[in-house]
Amino acid sequence: MTSNDAVSGIKPPDNLHIDADKSTSWKKWLQQFEWYATAIQLEKKPGVVQAATFMAVIGPDAIEIYNSFNLKDEEKNNLKIIKERFSDYFAPKTNISFERYIFFKIEQNEDEHFKEFLTRIKTQASKCEFDNLLEEMLKDKIVFGIRSSQVREKLLTEDKLDLEKTINICKSSEQASRQLDEFEGKSKPDKL
Repeated sequence: MTSNDAVSGIKPPDNLHIDADKSTSWKKWLQQFEWYATAIQLEKKPGVVQAATFMAVIGPDAIEIYNSFNLKDEEKNNLKIIKERFSDYFAPKTNISFERYIFFKIEQNEDEHFKEFLTRIKTQASKCEFDNLLEEMLKDKIVFGIRSSQVREKLLTEDKLDLEKTINICKSSEQASRQLDEFEGKSKPDKL
């Protein structure tokens, strides 16, 4: 396989669009670029090609930002340094205590499916620097934040409850509840 065969048919991500939520836009774009870089085996290319590929894909909106970094000549061909500078530029000043406050306040909304609730708490937890307590914190947040008191009771009666077991119980309970609603809806006689 030639190096051109590795890139055929693989489209790079769209240019970075810098909107009001710069940090989130950057993180999502960088994630897409990392997948693209892996797919085209960019790490096997010389540093100058890696940097040029990155800058060509990131697009024109980022050129002024890049130029403001005042990189030394050797840094201009180091993709790791370039990505770090962009990450520093787009990184918001976070207050961990406030992010944790938001995490602890989250509760499942009335019409919110469990998967949506789980995504929301995982997203917020990623800003909280829980480190090795992450799974415990997520498990507890589910137990205390889930809207169904019946599911909460079931979770509280489980021995050695971990995150995986918590998620499985919540998903199973939600599915059973939907099936029961459908069953009861079909089996209820129409009243006049």
